[in-house]
Amino acid sequence: MTTLLEKQPLSEQKAFEKHLDSVPLPFQLIKEKVWEEYKKLPRPSRKDELWRYSNLSGYHPESHGIYLSENPKVELLNNTTRSKLLEKYTEEIIFFDGQLSSQNNSLNERLEAGVIFMSIAEAMEKHPDRLLPLLQKSTSNLGSKKFSALHQAYFQNGIYLHVPESISLEKPFVAYHWFSKKSCTQFPLTLIDIADNAKAHFVDFYGSANDHFDKGSTFVINKTLIYAGAGSNFSTHSIQSLNLQSQYMQLVNSEAGQDSHLQSTSVHLGSSKARQENHIALTGSGAHVHSFSLTVATGKQEFDQRTFQSHQAEHTYSNLLYKNALFDNARTIFSGLIHVKPQGQHTDAYQTNRNLLLNPHAEAISMPGLEIGANEVKCSHGATTGQIDESELFYMLARGIPPAKAKELLVFGFFEEIISKIKDPSLQELLRVLILEKFSNKTYP
Repeated sequence: MTTLLEKQPLSEQKAFEKHLDSVPLPFQLIKEKVWEEYKKLPRPSRKDELWRYSNLSGYHPESHGIYLSENPKVELLNNTTRSKLLEKYTEEIIFFDGQLSSQNNSLNERLEAGVIFMSIAEAMEKHPDRLLPLLQKSTSNLGSKKFSALHQAYFQNGIYLHVPESISLEKPFVAYHWFSKKSCTQFPLTLIDIADNAKAHFVDFYGSANDHFDKGSTFVINKTLIYAGAGSNFSTHSIQSLNLQSQYMQLVNSEAGQDSHLQSTSVHLGSSKARQENHIALTGSGAHVHSFSLTVATGKQEFDQRTFQSHQAEHTYSNLLYKNALFDNARTIFSGLIHVKPQGQHTDAYQTNRNLLLNPHAEAISMPGLEIGANEVKCSHGATTGQIDESELFYMLARGIPPAKAKELLVFGFFEEIISKIKDPSLQELLRVLILEKFSNKTYP
């Protein structure tokens, strides 16, 4: 059960009360508290440093109201069929407009090991003691505190993944989220808890059931919370390919424990406007975090990227690399900060933003930064914005490659640095296919 649009809108308060009745009591208490906080929080403006250069028009997700879905069976079936982007997996879950459509298990013995992979709605009923402490640990310091509070007040479905201590799973867990509702806001939650010395891999897809809506648009606010225990090894890959009448907000909080290894890759292809907030906390000595993002922006798309690497223990390592390819009149904003606390001695941290402009009308803004509180660290940040290397383009043209194809190949080369870091070859190939599909809508000058 989830909260979506009906035919007649309710007031904000009435809609929230209706939603509250549908969740278990322990979560009602949290939601009531955060709802009151949400109402008091000011709406962001471009005068706020964390929203500098952002286009705030259209960021009114709460104006839609919250309602019950109609559960159209034909579309559920069609999108279950579409959800085969990865053939090899430990288990997959498919959602349609927030409702659980199907769950397929290819490793029956995993349940005996204590692995949990289920919808948030089911987890709230079966494992409230596990969820509540994790939910209360999340933070929001990159500008979207009001939107984060709205999400926490309304979330009702999404993914809960728990891998017990010392369990190692090679095949990925996979989740598909399909959205079809127009003039509707939805709040998927991804909650990942990887215990000490465990190993796992997760892939998350967000897509539209239809290429276009007749009227209105979908606003998706996704919150992802990742807790990697001591000595754990976890990789997660999120792919967003919503239609151009959608808006997307991705709020990620990651916490890496002692000697853990955490890798995340975020791929953004769709939506008219997307904001990505990535808060990384390295809380244990020896924690290693790699954070990658790949964005293809075409038409009038805008992608707003805000990152925060917080080194809170000694001998920690982080490497953040965001790459954007911009066509047409597209626009990207990157703002990142490496923050090292006084106890973060011997930190080794890197932050890089690379922008490739394929059209003189495209715009890329970069604002990297450092805030160092320890005296024995190695930290660097950098940003570059430029066009395709003319000598490389000439080399390809001289060998008979058409100009558009030559530029495509050069863009693929630009992205290959990130794609090659993904260990799953089938996922690598899938990303190349999705990027190639996106290129069909681009415009070269």
